[in-house]
Amino acid sequence: MKRPKRRKPAIATNLTGEAGAHFVACELSRRGAMVLPTTRNTKGFDLVCLNSDGREFFAVVQVKSSYARPGFFLANAPPADARQNFFYAFVRLSTDPPKGRPPLKPLEAFIVSAPKVLENYDPGGPKGEWASWIVPKSEEEQSNYLNRWDLILDCLHCA
Repeated sequence: MKRPKRRKPAIATNLTGEAGAHFVACELSRRGAMVLPTTRNTKGFDLVCLNSDGREFFAVVQVKSSYARPGFFLANAPPADARQNFFYAFVRLSTDPPKGRPPLKPLEAFIVSAPKVLENYDPGGPKGEWASWIVPKSEEEQSNYLNRWDLILDCLHCA
């Protein structure tokens, strides 16, 4: 019996990450932060954020993107000494709807401090190969993280 063919993702996997990083950079820039993307595959974080005058205050952001899945794969645990200026942005992208369907939902970003991710980090599997951050199920709990750009901006004193 033949295996069913896998459906191709809407965009290539590497572009999924790029789309998420650019979305986060755009949203933070729109709100007054100076955002500097790092080169691809920089270990630890994807974006460096500074306040608008570029002095003293900064935050770093690790962006994880996926298509409508409830969880986001984490290759590594947040650093044990992660500070309050280290954030994760878990971006849920929308897929193109079939013809005749309503337009895409807006992108969603769950902004979580690295210490908070570390509190709930479960390496999953014997070698940690399934570690992930799961989107909370309740809307009330989601509201603690969903599009909470202010968590990063407060760190930069931009808000």
